[in-house]
Amino acid sequence: MQRTAALTLFLLYLGTAPSIAAPPRYEQGFYGKTLHFSVTSDPKTFNPILAQEVSSTDITNMLFAALIDIDPRTFDLGPGLIERWSMLEQGRIWEVSLRPGLRWSDGQPLTTADLAFTFNKIYTQPKLNLEQSVLIFQKPVRLVVLDTLTARFHLPDRFGDFLSYLNNLEILPAHLLDKPAVLDAFENCYTTTTPPAALIGSGPFVLAEYVPGSHLKLKRNPYYYKRDDYGNQLPYLDGVQVHLTSDQDLALLKFTTRELHVFGLRGGDLRGLSYDILRKRQPGADFTIREAGHSFGSFFVVFNQNLDLANAVGTSKTRQRKIGWFRDVNFRRAIAHAIDKRRIITEVMNGLAVEQHGPLSPSLRSYYFDAVPRYPYDLEKARKLLEKAGFRPEKPHGKLRDSQGNPLEFDLHTSIHRQDNIKICGIIREDLERLGLTVNFTPKEFNAVVTSLTQTSDYDAILVGLTGSRDPYTSRQVWMSSGRMHMWYPLQGKPSTSWEKEIDDIFEQAMREVDQRRRRELYNRWQVLAAEYLPFIFTVIPDFLSAGWNDLGNFDPLPTPFSNALHNLDYIYLKPQKPAAQSTPAQPGPAKP
Repeated sequence: MQRTAALTLFLLYLGTAPSIAAPPRYEQGFYGKTLHFSVTSDPKTFNPILAQEVSSTDITNMLFAALIDIDPRTFDLGPGLIERWSMLEQGRIWEVSLRPGLRWSDGQPLTTADLAFTFNKIYTQPKLNLEQSVLIFQKPVRLVVLDTLTARFHLPDRFGDFLSYLNNLEILPAHLLDKPAVLDAFENCYTTTTPPAALIGSGPFVLAEYVPGSHLKLKRNPYYYKRDDYGNQLPYLDGVQVHLTSDQDLALLKFTTRELHVFGLRGGDLRGLSYDILRKRQPGADFTIREAGHSFGSFFVVFNQNLDLANAVGTSKTRQRKIGWFRDVNFRRAIAHAIDKRRIITEVMNGLAVEQHGPLSPSLRSYYFDAVPRYPYDLEKARKLLEKAGFRPEKPHGKLRDSQGNPLEFDLHTSIHRQDNIKICGIIREDLERLGLTVNFTPKEFNAVVTSLTQTSDYDAILVGLTGSRDPYTSRQVWMSSGRMHMWYPLQGKPSTSWEKEIDDIFEQAMREVDQRRRRELYNRWQVLAAEYLPFIFTVIPDFLSAGWNDLGNFDPLPTPFSNALHNLDYIYLKPQKPAAQSTPAQPGPAKP
């Protein structure tokens, strides 16, 4: 059930995926019980094609299986719903074969008719703005069905990593949705108000109940296709309950009292109130905190550079003026020099983080490039860059004003649900105000932050993060100027700067490139440009920490860009309290445990 938000290592697959016998990865589990964990925000949608924010994808990844799966340790691509594939005509045609016997969660067959419906009727709808997800070189992919299990994808040109492309796309059931009235209002399909019984999926679980602001209950999908290495049908769990807990101290308290089985930590949770809660856990508590290395994501401040908004009728003079400030690279470099990353690591992350200088985490060793421009903490250098950008103090060491006499003032937001985000914003604001800026800080609901970044552009600056990826390719929605997640200026008709055009060209070239060395060179240049022009002003990368009770079987937290501690949720089980001889282990064969 692994997906990633961006491209993988390039692997050229010919014919069938390898079937070399390997030792079992996970131990044989026990069926039954419900796993409890928490998230901070309600989902915005249950539609996997429209979901953009982690509050939604955390849920849809449990409801829908991947076409192509990914090994979370090696990042190798392997069979998912698609069992076999072959490349024809030098990568311009790919023939794929679905696993025989696949079924949707309502028991109906899952066939190439569903592939054709999704690719030919949903992904081609212009009003959904899915171009960066599904177009290849700005042209559509054409799918031709050969039989119920076999289809061919006809591509507009040779494509360097088509399997990663498939990994990031979901399919939906034609028997439920292939109706004109449904397709005309596809944005209203699989919403958070859709009755759970109508949310037909292909993943390990189906939604049983959603109470906004409280919880989601999911139950085992009896038709899920995966089996363990011993022939037993997955998942082992009867169900999952997702608690909606915006207060992370409350979530931690729930974990220590066993209301939750898993809790995702950051370094700051190992000091202060959170540390006291961990230390004062109930007598006999039995859990383990695991440190698995640096996270794959990025954590940054983004400023609004949306020229379309600045030039729109009705946009206020204040908004226009601020966008002009933010588009000056000297302003952004000044802000970068004013962020005290070492203080953030020490005071907020308890030493469990590293400085971030570019768009990739050092954990992505295959693409991480270290030789990028850096901005060490230096308020004097920041002050000179602000002066170069046209800002002067009204009096020595006073408030800064632009050339028209307007005070240098902006609003800063972040998610209200993470205390470490709020503390980081406090540190940033403190240093910027020492320089003579006025920073109005207000935390917001996470989904409101996402809406501002991807839809309304009604913000000045936001501290936010991305979950990361195993290869830069599918982060093109963020980095290409036409992408809907191009946060600083989304959905541009054409690049507004020469460096944005160069990044567009890099991603276009990398899509065609089959030589891995050349692809790395291209993405090295992209990392240099990102650090030089700073559309994102990077902060720190936290270490990946996860706490889990010791009765969790196959609990294998990894710092992956997929689903963190629960990336292998279909293999996780809860160990029986009674002796194993009296318990019900997984048995091979039955369609339903």
